[in-house]
Amino acid sequence: MHIDFIAGKVRPTDPVQVAKLSSECRIHIRSKMHVATHWNDYAKSPLKHVIPHAIKDIAINFEMEKDDKVGNDVCTKVIQKGVRQQRYRLKKKYFNGYTDQEALSNKPLNITHENWTSLVNKWSDGTNKKICQMNKENQEVVKHHQKTGCMSYVAYFSKLKKEKYNNQDPSPIEFFKDTHTNSKTGSMSESALLAHNAIEEKRETQSERGQPVSDTAIVAEVLKEESAHSTFLSSMGYASRSGRYGSSTSSARIRVLDERIEQKDREARDANDRHREELAARLEAQERVFEKIQKKQQEELEALKNSPEEKNEAWVKKQKEKNNMLDFLLRAQATPQATPYSQSQPDGS
Repeated sequence: MHIDFIAGKVRPTDPVQVAKLSSECRIHIRSKMHVATHWNDYAKSPLKHVIPHAIKDIAINFEMEKDDKVGNDVCTKVIQKGVRQQRYRLKKKYFNGYTDQEALSNKPLNITHENWTSLVNKWSDGTNKKICQMNKENQEVVKHHQKTGCMSYVAYFSKLKKEKYNNQDPSPIEFFKDTHTNSKTGSMSESALLAHNAIEEKRETQSERGQPVSDTAIVAEVLKEESAHSTFLSSMGYASRSGRYGSSTSSARIRVLDERIEQKDREARDANDRHREELAARLEAQERVFEKIQKKQQEELEALKNSPEEKNEAWVKKQKEKNNMLDFLLRAQATPQATPYSQSQPDGS
């Protein structure tokens, strides 16, 4: 089967070709391909060979040159989207609702243990969970959900061009209505209907004023009021789709980096505060020890100053006690000698 690759497009414009190419890519991804935790991992060892090998294996089923740069770029984009969808399916079926240990033991069949462990570790990471939650919140903000089923804007544009507009490009206003009208009920969602009415009113106003403005400019102005990252016009080839994705990815990455920087700043401030508290407590303890040492040294100095006087007083006191003791002994010794002498004297009578 021949595939028409167009430079600047992320997939062929023909719906049948898109379906066939996407199908072959999904089969290869599910059965033969290592599912990396991040697309950039395929640019590093040991996964550098994975994407070229996948393109070569897929190209066998189509009429395409292996060295066709445009074809390789388109296949790479389709594989990139397929890998993201495969990660989503694996996470939904084998990870969500399980603990980390249960998920590790709940390994799918067509995936290696090492590959599955790396995926589970990524999904369990706190930063990755924050990014997932942020993506969910961003998806809830989307107001104008397309009603083209599983068919992309590009494929649906090509289909309408052939089946409804006789190979003529539909205007952006007509294409907006076609892609946001339910094929079963024929109605539009409330937000899409409000946007379509605003587009029509703006076109009528510009016509009445005699200021011709292209439908593209009118649609771009109205949708910009709703969302700064609308992919509607880019799907029709009026803007660079890859540039829009790059801007969105950069914005999301900048937000994540800002959160990481803020977290690091908080951790640094907390660590600095703890260090200051510990340092203050240490200084206070050292001051108390120093005061004790200083007080002890002062007491010792006072004791040294008072020591000679105390020794002198003690010596005087002891000397006085010795003198008193000597006097007592002398008196005691003198008293017994005088008594016998007086008794031995003859009586004068």
